[in-house]
Amino acid sequence: MANASSEPKGGGKLLSFVGLGFWQTWWMVAMCTDVLLPNPASTPFHLSLSALLLIASCLGYAVVVLLGRLDLKGRIGFGGVQALTGVLSVAGSVGMGVVAHTGLLTVGGGALFVIAVAAFSLGNALLLVSWGTLWSTLATGYVGRLLCVSYTAAFVLFFFVRALPLSAAIAASALLPLASLVGYSFAQRAPRRAPVHQHATWDAVPVAKALVALFVANAVWGVSQKVLTGTSASVDLAFAFGGLCLLAFTAYLFVAAPTDEPTALYRPILPALACGFALVFVLPPEDLFLGEGIMIFGGYSLDMFIMLVSSDVAFRARKPVVLVFGTALFVARAGSLLGTLAGEALANMQASTVGVAFACIACLVVAGTLLFSSSELDRMYRVHVEPSADSLYEEKCAAIAAACGLTARELEVLGLLARGRSAPFIADELCIALGTAKNHVSSIYRKVGVRDRQSLHNMIERESLR
Repeated sequence: MANASSEPKGGGKLLSFVGLGFWQTWWMVAMCTDVLLPNPASTPFHLSLSALLLIASCLGYAVVVLLGRLDLKGRIGFGGVQALTGVLSVAGSVGMGVVAHTGLLTVGGGALFVIAVAAFSLGNALLLVSWGTLWSTLATGYVGRLLCVSYTAAFVLFFFVRALPLSAAIAASALLPLASLVGYSFAQRAPRRAPVHQHATWDAVPVAKALVALFVANAVWGVSQKVLTGTSASVDLAFAFGGLCLLAFTAYLFVAAPTDEPTALYRPILPALACGFALVFVLPPEDLFLGEGIMIFGGYSLDMFIMLVSSDVAFRARKPVVLVFGTALFVARAGSLLGTLAGEALANMQASTVGVAFACIACLVVAGTLLFSSSELDRMYRVHVEPSADSLYEEKCAAIAAACGLTARELEVLGLLARGRSAPFIADELCIALGTAKNHVSSIYRKVGVRDRQSLHNMIERESLR
């Protein structure tokens, strides 16, 4: 296990912090420019090149999960995995760029391009899952902020690669995963956290609801990329504004220094995506980049949230990170694929932009309220233990209940509040609705004469038993 004295210094430390940004730039160049995925007049495929890459990406994550179960790292070692990742990533990037921009695209029914896309996708999945395995064990409270720094740096690198001539841009795209691997190697020396004592109960984690919400949100994101974006006078303006939004959010996180980074990353996702859709609907054409930029910010916030939470859940539940992290990324890419295919079909049908926007916003509302709300996120991190009996606290709570006229149910809630339990925990513990639990808490505050949890605890501590 690494210790503080072995942590990388200077440029090595900086590279380990933003190493993921090279991966993100690589993916952005592939999906959002014509460097590796041009839009030729005709292809040997019955779908767009971007949809083809998303299909291969889904398969790449599925293969990585399978390789994890087969213990690929144990078979070929850490260096072997890194070498394989580098070879696949470089060969795939160069192959896609060269084949896509020459007459080779139609050779053999597009077989050369499919091979290049397969290599790119498998290398891409191996690299990102490697980073996820690292995050799950990093002993620092600002992993979420490091993700934001990496993604912000990716926007700068993206514009740099975008400004290069085509041949240089293809070469740069092949070097990006190698730079990410170097950063990953430096980051290996960062301090690690030990396996948790009290691990999460896997059955209590809302896995199904989280995966469905993840699929829906990414499907909406995929639709937006094909139907509601691309109408701006300049795609560069949309990405620049999205990058500025991310920069502002990153600065806010460093100033606010939240102790709960998963929640901090979760909060802007649905508002940003929904607000972006709404702005695209109401703004004039010359200002559409504002809505598109906000959607870009929301989409990349979703990516960072997935990466942080899925690696955390794997660590806490003591499940293989490759399995949990890889599955989450597979579901995310599958959602993007479905949204992309649906978006392309709707665009060809010249579907109403207003109707699509309203449908997407409705899906986001369902995903963020009925499927995976902030209370579901709380359940992801909840430690399940049997409440310990504290006779003194119980007597104090009973005395306060008698003096303030609390009901029997409110006394139960007060006892759980005294132990530091949250409203979602109380709802589950007492088998009542979350709204009912919050009403009980509010009623207790009112009857006791306090306005927050800390004041209630102070009241209990000050209670003298006669």
